[in-house]
Amino acid sequence: MANYRLAHLCRRGDALYFRMAVPRSLVPRVGKREFKLSLKTSDQTLARQRCRLLSSSLTALLCKVEAMPNLTPEAITDLARRYYAQALTYTAEVALLAPQDPRFDFDAEILGAQNDELALLQRIGRHQYDGFTVAQAQKLLQDSGFKPIATASEQFDAICHGVLRAKAECRRVLVALLRGQMAGTIPTDPLFHDILPGPLPPLPGEEETKADTLTAVTERYTQIKSQSNEWVGKTFNENKRVLEVFCTLVGGDRLISHVTDEDVRQYRNALLHLPPNYTKLGKFAGKSLAEILKVSKQPGTNAGLATKTRKKYLANLRTFFLWAVDEGYLTKAPGLKVKINTKVNAQDARSPFSVEQLQKLFSSPQYVGHRSSTMRGKPGKFIVKDGCYWVPLVGLFTGMRLGEIVQLLATDVREDQGVAFFDVKKGEGEDKHLKTASSRRAVPVHPMLVKLGFMDFVGEQRKGNPDGRVFADIEKGKDGYYSHNFSKWFSRYTKQVGVKTSRTSFHSFRHSFKDALVQGGVEDTKIKALLGHADNSVTSQYGSKFTPGLLAKEVAKVAYAANLDGLCPA
Repeated sequence: MANYRLAHLCRRGDALYFRMAVPRSLVPRVGKREFKLSLKTSDQTLARQRCRLLSSSLTALLCKVEAMPNLTPEAITDLARRYYAQALTYTAEVALLAPQDPRFDFDAEILGAQNDELALLQRIGRHQYDGFTVAQAQKLLQDSGFKPIATASEQFDAICHGVLRAKAECRRVLVALLRGQMAGTIPTDPLFHDILPGPLPPLPGEEETKADTLTAVTERYTQIKSQSNEWVGKTFNENKRVLEVFCTLVGGDRLISHVTDEDVRQYRNALLHLPPNYTKLGKFAGKSLAEILKVSKQPGTNAGLATKTRKKYLANLRTFFLWAVDEGYLTKAPGLKVKINTKVNAQDARSPFSVEQLQKLFSSPQYVGHRSSTMRGKPGKFIVKDGCYWVPLVGLFTGMRLGEIVQLLATDVREDQGVAFFDVKKGEGEDKHLKTASSRRAVPVHPMLVKLGFMDFVGEQRKGNPDGRVFADIEKGKDGYYSHNFSKWFSRYTKQVGVKTSRTSFHSFRHSFKDALVQGGVEDTKIKALLGHADNSVTSQYGSKFTPGLLAKEVAKVAYAANLDGLCPA
């Protein structure tokens, strides 16, 4: 057979991959200039077959994209104005009904609306859109009869921009209405210059239908969050379970507008007795939630959910109600003042590793010599430098979450002006997740990791697969996360070498790293930037004032009292 060249089939070293350019006219709609995919094989025949299949499928997809109706600038402007008109009606409703509540605090509500407006204006200028804004823009497109477009396109950016402008204007109008300053209700944003509030919708309960029941609204909420990719894996399942428990307790067929503070208190009290992992326990199989709670309330039964978990469940419920307010299902979120005891039990808390624990862990057989790759807890003459070896060290010297470390790609270890850093991000089309939007950041590689040979390890991984994962030996767990199996292995290993306690886990590396930053005199805003915590002044590493070079000086201050010299190569 002739060895002819096949279009879109490329080679880099021993790796075979597929590359196909996107027509220039479709780049804004597709959101990328080319498709580039690894063919996951070094066999020429198999690579050619996969290449032909990809070429055929993507060509058909591009034909469909080209046939979709194109969004004109006028259509995008119309979408933003339509969204504002609807949001303005809800704003007028809130200004009319909320003050009738005797618990309504005018000063607090005005201050909150002003702070919201300032935050929105900052995000407008920076073109920063959270997952909820993205979901609203997608729903706006769908409700208006347009087909979905790429979220990375300029057109979708313009729609999100219009949604934020509408929100900011509504916050300003709300302040004016609450103060009785009617002249302030005239739009100041030229995009909405001639739009005034329409007639108010019926009062809650007057014309509500089954579409406004608690079950229907929670299903709509979870669907939007899932479609916007704001929730993935564990987050989606956790929020869905929270809402299902609430609907079961108070009645899913109730109108959402009839939910009261007392219902939220009932939910809070149920969490005090709800057994952990009750859905997985055989003794509760086939039992209703009411039956499970009845059994768990009996004297002598096990304790309920951990304090931290109960607080998270209640916070997730509050987030749902605040979304329902923004969507117009409610005028005020119920149960915002319902609290859970903030005192965390000692068994619930997580602590940093002590000096003794770090010394013991990094002088254990895993790091000084073990019997084999499957017997790392037994002393021996081998040191296998794979994911099990490197991941704890990366956690110790970067403070990154376990999930962020084990999903790293070789392309995520980058350099900027000679400074090596981890580019912590959620990749497009890649099996990668981030906990929150603020988790996206750059974390410089600590000098100790360089000294130990980590960059050489990454270089070897690149030779095998330039676009592959850094820790390719760590396999994905049943829950779809790479952290699942490694977390279980680390727990077993630390128990085997006498390091594990009830208050320490892999997450303790994150606490240790933070403590080391504080002891090194690093300022709080830089600590938040390195840990990926939300901060009003530092929303993310990209576009912020903290470059990898600047943060590298702070990371270099991280040191531990434990003697780790035994790790360094002779």
